[in-house]
Amino acid sequence: MKVKARLWDNLDNNKAQCHVCANECIILPGKVGICRTRKNFDGEIFTLIYGSHISTGSLDPIEKNHSIISGQCHS
Repeated sequence: MKVKARLWDNLDNNKAQCHVCANECIILPGKVGICRTRKNFDGEIFTLIYGSHISTGSLDPIEKNHSIISGQCHS
């Protein structure tokens, strides 16, 4: 779903600068930023991932995972 993004500024020649992360991408018309989730459509930035699942992390609590520190197993 394409939704108009927040945190960006218009620049000359239909360029736009995204301010979501520290990269501060200047995105040319028809191109995407480094994150590949923001795209410039005629000088306006839209998010390409609105409403989709971002994280697919594990549902197991970290306390269940075992770690080895200095040759000893901790659980």
